[in-house]
Amino acid sequence: MNQVVVKENSQVPIKKFILCILVLIALAASFFAGTIVEGNNLKRAKIEGPGFKSEEEAMEAFANAYANKDIEGMFACCSIESNITNYDYYEYFDIVHAYYPTYRYSTGNDAASYEIDKHIRMSTLTTTFYNMYLAPSLDEDSELLTGNSIGLDDEDAIDELCEQLRLTDNIDRIKVDKVSSADKYIKDVDSMYDNFEKYYDVYGGEIKPMSAIIKIDGIKWIMFADTIELDGRWYILCPGGMTGSHAGLSYLTGGMIRKSEFNDLN
Repeated sequence: MNQVVVKENSQVPIKKFILCILVLIALAASFFAGTIVEGNNLKRAKIEGPGFKSEEEAMEAFANAYANKDIEGMFACCSIESNITNYDYYEYFDIVHAYYPTYRYSTGNDAASYEIDKHIRMSTLTTTFYNMYLAPSLDEDSELLTGNSIGLDDEDAIDELCEQLRLTDNIDRIKVDKVSSADKYIKDVDSMYDNFEKYYDVYGGEIKPMSAIIKIDGIKWIMFADTIELDGRWYILCPGGMTGSHAGLSYLTGGMIRKSEFNDLN
C-alpha cells in the first residue's frame, strides 16, 4: 500500500512574513505622518485669540490682561495672524510715499514670509508692552522715556538705572477702573477719524479709539489703544497707536499716561 505524503506549501510562511512587513511599514508611515501634521499644527498654532464682539470687550480684556501682567493674554487680544492676512502694503506705501528700511516686513505669500511677518508683528507689540510697563514703573521726572541716551558715570548711576528697569517688579497693584471710547480725550476728533478712514484699506477693517482708566498703586492712569474689526470680530490693533498720538502722547509711552499729567497736558 502506497503512503500518501502531503507536502506543506513553503510559500505560506513567506507570504505571512511579507504581509507582516507591509503592515509594519503602513503603521510606521501613519505614525510619522501624524507626527509631521502635529508638528505643523504646533508651529501654526494661533497667537491671537478668537476676537471679541465689540471694541469695548476687546479693550476690557486687554486692560485686564495688562493688570494681571499676563503677556500671553495681551498677545491674544491683539490682531496678529489676521493683521498679516489683511494688511495691504500697497495701500500703506500709497499713503506714506516712502520706504523706511527700519520698518521691516515681507510682502511674500510663502510660509516662511508668513512666519517672519508674524514674529515681526509680535516683536513690535513686545516693545510696546515693554513701554506700557516701563512708564508707570518710573518717577515722573525720569529721563528713560525721552529717547535720549543716558550717561552712566559711576556705580551709583548704574544701580539707579537697573532699579528703574525692573519694570513690573516696581508695580504692586493694578486694577482696571472703567473702559470707554477715547473720543472725550481727543481735541480734534474729526481729524482722528479721518486718519482712521485713511488707514481702513491698509489694515482691512474699521478702527475705533478706546481708553481705559487704570489704577496703578493707587494712581489713576489712562491707557489708549486703537481697536479694529476684522471679519466681524474686534481686536486691539495697537496700544497707544493713532489714538494715543492724537491724544498728545509720545509713542514711547505705549499709550500710558498719568491722568493728572494728561489733565495738565490738555
